[in-house]
Amino acid sequence: MNLSAEYRRGGVRIGDVAILYRCEGYSFLFNIFHPADHPINVGRVPDGFEHIEFSKVQNAITKGVVFGPNDHLRSSSVQARKSEDSGYV
Repeated sequence: MNLSAEYRRGGVRIGDVAILYRCEGYSFLFNIFHPADHPINVGRVPDGFEHIEFSKVQNAITKGVVFGPNDHLRSSSVQARKSEDSGYV
């Protein structure tokens, strides 16, 4: 609830810079594709921040299936278990 209404409406977006905490979750910092005066970035970007125009990097992004259904990415210290009662891993 400490994030702007604009951010909460759109949720997590491509270009978000955030901190992932082990127990506390996700802490949004700013978005690299929006200027400093955009409602989700106001007061959150570092000094000298210049946003990146998404259209300039869009052509470098290729679409492809890297992970399919039921695939997962994890560090070697994390164990995956599947519950017999649900489809959750």
